[in-house]
Amino acid sequence: MAKAPYTRCKLYVDGVDGIAVGDFITTAAGSAYLVQTLRVNRNRPERKHMDCLR
Repeated sequence: MAKAPYTRCKLYVDGVDGIAVGDFITTAAGSAYLVQTLRVNRNRPERKHMDCLR
């Protein structure tokens, strides 16, 4: 059985506006994440929770 070329993960980020489903996020270490779902935290509107593919 072949290994999947991606890994599902959950991330959150604070203080970044303009993120949308379908965007790629790249870290300083070089990992790239494709945003699949996005929601805003009710108690902390600056925090974005995402389901991603790495």
